[in-house]
Amino acid sequence: MRRLTFVAIALALGAMAVAQQATVEQAQSKGMLAYLAFCFTGGLVSLLTPCVFPMVPVTVSYFSKREKGRALPEALAYSFGIVSTFAILGVAASAIFGATGITAFSANPWVNLVLGVVFIVLALNLFGLFEIQVPSFLTRKTNEQRSRGGLVGPYFMGITFSLTSFTCTAPIAGSLLAAAAKGGDLVAPTVGMATYGIAFAAPFFFLALSPSSLSKLPKSGEWMNTVKPALAFIELAAAVKFLSNADLGFELALITRPVFLVLWTAIFVGLALYLIGVPKALKSTGLARKAFGVASFAFAVFLAFGISKPSLGVVESFPPPDPYPAKTNASGHEGQVATKKDVKGRIEAANYDEALKLAKETGRPVFIDFTGVACVNCRLMEKHVFPKEVVSSELDKMVTVQLYTDRPKPEDQANQKLQQELAQNVALPTYVLLTPEGKVIGKFEGLAQSPEEFAGFLKKGGA
Repeated sequence: MRRLTFVAIALALGAMAVAQQATVEQAQSKGMLAYLAFCFTGGLVSLLTPCVFPMVPVTVSYFSKREKGRALPEALAYSFGIVSTFAILGVAASAIFGATGITAFSANPWVNLVLGVVFIVLALNLFGLFEIQVPSFLTRKTNEQRSRGGLVGPYFMGITFSLTSFTCTAPIAGSLLAAAAKGGDLVAPTVGMATYGIAFAAPFFFLALSPSSLSKLPKSGEWMNTVKPALAFIELAAAVKFLSNADLGFELALITRPVFLVLWTAIFVGLALYLIGVPKALKSTGLARKAFGVASFAFAVFLAFGISKPSLGVVESFPPPDPYPAKTNASGHEGQVATKKDVKGRIEAANYDEALKLAKETGRPVFIDFTGVACVNCRLMEKHVFPKEVVSSELDKMVTVQLYTDRPKPEDQANQKLQQELAQNVALPTYVLLTPEGKVIGKFEGLAQSPEEFAGFLKKGGA
């Protein structure tokens, strides 16, 4: 029963790999403390992945042979090796790309294409088709340093541990880093990765202090063979999301909302069949595994019925926008969406210049929606906040314009430059209110906690 409990916990938390990008953006919108708390939780979740448990006896074996009286400094050195490995990822990303560069990098369609392929490779690895190994030269160097005395050995053992657990930590840590990068903040990726590393290293710090604690932990074994393929399905679902981002960036229109949902439906049906024991006999599975199998099948049915529905609730933030973003640009070339006025009187402009022109003609304020094709929180706002009567009634009094900023196109780059000028940030989503003369009235960043909060911001335009 205890083994099944840990299987259930690991599988449930493994689903965070799919929702990681959405939830970390939501945490960021609530402030740095909420974001760091989420990164810490991500580190704890990573501890329940199959790649980590085999390192527990290795850690205990290493520190049980050390000299007495050196437990604390060596445990700290070991933990620092783990933390610094992840922190370096954040430092490198911030230093190499900078604020706007890191945002462009994380949204680049080629980057998302590579990430999608990487997640597929990681999934195939968890399915058991092959084994991913750290390059021999890297492990050789770290092992050489690990054998040295003093604190150098424990430090490099921590680095070795971080590298060998890459297969399972990459989906969670990588998603945290990518989502943090979209905020354009140089501090968030570095501090977030360090916080993730602290949570990931904490249990091993205590194990290094007290190797006898090993007897209280669940043993690695058959349960890991159950969890690995289940996590592989989750990683396939994450791969679809990254490939969808790439498709949006290239404007191929291959992975539209219906296609995305069909792919996710197939993946979660496959996960359900695996968990309930198909093609194996049902008697080979436990109660907890069957329960998660039924839940996975129910989610697949929910997705299937949602293909023709206008909204799937929070899940709607993952598929691409519907309708698929048109091939538009700011200069009115082919594909430009014409200016339109809805039945309530709202005027939707095709670009910024036209929005200002219409605002001067009508005397209405301008509402600018700085958005992105790969922005999860943007979809949540569009599907769950904008349609509410308290919000839509305020938007009906304005000239609205939607400006994409995350595609590798000149017009998107121009829109991002405009966002920096008006809002002094590159975070998505960002909403700006202007007077008919183009003067900034106010701005709103991130996800609104309620429609009423966002409506309060829009009323500044009327005032």
